[in-house]
Amino acid sequence: LIKKILELKRKTVHRVHEERQGASHGSNNLLPQQTQTSSQLLIPFHRNLVPKDEAFVSCPYCNHESVNLLEESLQFHSHNVKLLEDYQKRMKVWDTYLKEVDRAEKSKRSKPRYPIDPITGKEMTRKPRNPGKRELKQLQARCTCATMHCTQQE
Repeated sequence: LIKKILELKRKTVHRVHEERQGASHGSNNLLPQQTQTSSQLLIPFHRNLVPKDEAFVSCPYCNHESVNLLEESLQFHSHNVKLLEDYQKRMKVWDTYLKEVDRAEKSKRSKPRYPIDPITGKEMTRKPRNPGKRELKQLQARCTCATMHCTQQE
């Protein structure tokens, strides 16, 4: 009886994975704008990829504790840190430039040349923009249970 149950479970999980791969919109019924590749859909639950924040451990749709972070999104933190560091470097150069402009105006000298961007090496003609949600990337998590396929963003 146990062997039959295990075989039925294996067939069910296999069939669910096949259905997910064959779906026209990446098998994401709840959030069709976030499609996943077929290789992402085949990734089984992994304990090392469980979100550290307990609020994201359970799936909000099926309530199973089978949520995993997508491995590709684990590098997003270093990407975001680099963007913010680059912004800080540019702002430091821009603030120095503004102080020089202020000193030049007070002493009635000509305005100094625009500063050079420390990242690109080009001339900065305006204040750098703070990275927004278009540039910053978010961690992505998904439910890996066999009964339902859900995706959520952290």
